[in-house]
Amino acid sequence: MTENLFRQLITLKDRNYLEADKVDEVLVFDDSSVVLSVGSSELIIGGSDLTIVSLDSEKKTIAVKGCIDAVVYGEKTVKKGILSRFFG
Repeated sequence: MTENLFRQLITLKDRNYLEADKVDEVLVFDDSSVVLSVGSSELIIGGSDLTIVSLDSEKKTIAVKGCIDAVVYGEKTVKKGILSRFFG
């Protein structure tokens, strides 16, 4: 069994308030989803009426409020440039 060395604390309160640490970057944000870069993964928060309450880039923390329906880890998507579309 391989050990995952990345540890992250996520706190979800009453499905309407979420706090997370070790957030590197906010990749996508709208009222139905927040996609965060965390370590070598993405953390996807899905729901409705989502709002970022606080974002601290020094402490690498975020707080999100709204109706939270899903919290999912996924692989980071690789952004390809225009040349890779033609030659890749």
